[in-house]
Amino acid sequence: MLSRSELMQLPCSHYPLSLIVHPGNELKVCFNYDSSQFRKWQICQLAQHFETLLTALTRDLSVPVKQVSMLCETEYKKLIKWSDGGTPRLHKNSVLQLFEQHAEHNPDQIAITFERRQLTYSEVNKKANQLARYLLNQSGEPSAPIGILLGRSPEQIIAALAIQKSGRAYVPIDSKLPDKRVQFILEDASIKKLVTHSEYKIQHGLFDSLCITIDNPETQLQLNQQKSTNLNFTIEKENNAYIIYTSGSTGNPKAALLTHGGLVNFVEAVSDVLHIDERSRLLQFSSFSFDVAVFEWATALSSGAALVMIPQEIVLSPDCLTQTVNSENVSHALLPPTLLHHLDPIEWQGVSTIVTGGESFSISLVESWSRGRSFYNTYGTTETTILSTLFRFQEQENKMSIGRPFAGVKTYVLDDNLKPVPVGVVGEIFIGGPGVARGYLNRPDLTEERYLSVAVDDSNVERLYRTGDHARWTPHGELEFIGRKDSQVKIRGHRIELEEISENLLKHCAIKDALTIVRRNKEKEAELIAYIIVSDDLGDLALWQDTFREWLLDRLPGYMIPNFWVFLEKWPLNINGKIDRKALPEPAMNETKRQQEVYSFTENEMMLLWQGLLGHKLPISRDDDFFKIGGHSLLAVRLVALIEQKWNKKIPIASLMKYSTLSQLSRLVEHTNDGSKDAWSPLVILNEAPSKETLFIIPGAGGLSVAYLALSQTLTSDYSIVVLESKGLDGSEEPHSNMDDLVDCYHKALLKYQTKGPFFLVGHSFGARVSFELGKV
Repeated sequence: MLSRSELMQLPCSHYPLSLIVHPGNELKVCFNYDSSQFRKWQICQLAQHFETLLTALTRDLSVPVKQVSMLCETEYKKLIKWSDGGTPRLHKNSVLQLFEQHAEHNPDQIAITFERRQLTYSEVNKKANQLARYLLNQSGEPSAPIGILLGRSPEQIIAALAIQKSGRAYVPIDSKLPDKRVQFILEDASIKKLVTHSEYKIQHGLFDSLCITIDNPETQLQLNQQKSTNLNFTIEKENNAYIIYTSGSTGNPKAALLTHGGLVNFVEAVSDVLHIDERSRLLQFSSFSFDVAVFEWATALSSGAALVMIPQEIVLSPDCLTQTVNSENVSHALLPPTLLHHLDPIEWQGVSTIVTGGESFSISLVESWSRGRSFYNTYGTTETTILSTLFRFQEQENKMSIGRPFAGVKTYVLDDNLKPVPVGVVGEIFIGGPGVARGYLNRPDLTEERYLSVAVDDSNVERLYRTGDHARWTPHGELEFIGRKDSQVKIRGHRIELEEISENLLKHCAIKDALTIVRRNKEKEAELIAYIIVSDDLGDLALWQDTFREWLLDRLPGYMIPNFWVFLEKWPLNINGKIDRKALPEPAMNETKRQQEVYSFTENEMMLLWQGLLGHKLPISRDDDFFKIGGHSLLAVRLVALIEQKWNKKIPIASLMKYSTLSQLSRLVEHTNDGSKDAWSPLVILNEAPSKETLFIIPGAGGLSVAYLALSQTLTSDYSIVVLESKGLDGSEEPHSNMDDLVDCYHKALLKYQTKGPFFLVGHSFGARVSFELGKV
């Protein structure tokens, strides 16, 4: 008979942990441990597991050790209890029913705000009903998914509701994706109809037969003729609600099929935890093609809250985002940790709840953002309906957790034999519940690999999603995230497969082999590094970097483009003949070239700023481009702030993207006036094409020039592109109070830049009205 007596801590130990066995009539076992490395509860647990293991082996010596559970019954029941978030919240079949209830009971309640537009629940519901009927009248398979390719606007949400009301699943497609990726999604998902805008139809070269162009006057006329009452269409919980594409290891993205039942359980459970109701105002920050956007719009409209939508140019500007959040009285916001580093929590005091997740961050960041508000860290995967766990940070916490599952979700931490691991032991996260997707579209092999039927308690078989993430339970019943077990990473909130980048690089005829890795800079931000072995002698490889970068930009989203490029003659190998990743060289630029260059005082000072932001002391040439040596949009925001702090000069982000080399940006700083009011001008020059006509672009209300960079790059050789930005966007000036003053300011600026006509004006949204008024001057 086995029994365990008192544990004793010895004063001295030559090893961190020792097991001492004393033979005799009774077998005595002593655990000697270093108290600086182990806590008493860990040793107590270890002793219990050892006793359970020996007891099981004495009963049947033929059982393999790996099949013997170390958990006693009490610990096993505790782990099962922690893993279960509770009864699913499935009071309705879909979020549509919850939304329609609010539209019926509170028709005049504001549902969506966007710039100067406000739409009530009644208006959104009627527009969605009309579009749903229009979609049902279109030819095509009744169950075929319908794509959405629109810019940030209420029409995105209306289209999603309409498609679901028509009994289909919607497929969100980012308008900024390369043509090849858009085409892949259309073909892979068998999309026969695409709700879009004429701008994106032209941009991506889409056929008329595919597109439902909602800004087309004829389409609008037909929509207005449709009935606006609710449709009597039965939505089952098991039906697909939406299809989200994420990065895939084969070189192409993969699509997860998410159901109505999973989504309605999510919004009901999360609304309760985060206290979202009719008084709430949720910020819609995420890209519509990102699953977090479903969190934002579905949770808001299912709870009777207002969804505060913002244009892309405000997303890219922390100052403008802060101003908008305060002016719109936002109460809840889900933001990536990377962005929180660039915002001032004091200026966000009006926001009562901040939700974040997906990336590591420091306790000091959490402490600054949790004062006076609720701060939640989260964990989840696209394949299990957005989020699966929540953790509310409390004062005096010294470690960040991802919390516990909420209602309707089960999160198990299992070993390689698919059995629960003890407290404190690292295992893989498996997720169950109604939120688990039906699988991957057109990928039965991957579906079988990642969606498993598991009997965790040896009797009840559950369908679980294998996340590939490692975690462990803490003694308090919280999950501590450890990391990935494969090469999947998160870059600025986007989960990506590193193999997809490498696979696309290998499709280039000049590349023999490629490897992509991720590393953390001093700010703990993830950076991508591409290591390349070329096929032949290509000469100056630095010149090929732009070629390979453009190759990827034509196939992958911008956040998947490597920050650094390293060219190798051969791979460093370990003793097993595999690539030795630890021996891969750090990215470096041409030291010889830098030593031969002469720097001005401003260039030297600018170089120090760049080195600090990029998190290393790389030698920087005067011709090095900020965005090609590791910089990205969020770092650009910080650089602009540092320039203003150091030189008291405001440099628009758009100008930084144009004058992006060290020498160009330094000259721009030298020739820019200081921060005095007379230095402001509405003109932002994106590119100048000699002897070509100039297009003067007037953005929508609050719009920034950065939104038109892609257009300016496309038309570089055809037109000069100049944007007229509104006064007061940077907070240093009071905005124009009326149309007459605005038009007069723009008219003077136009004449200063171009003394005589014709003037080619392009107006976007509210800018169209301004263009019309300018044309009358």
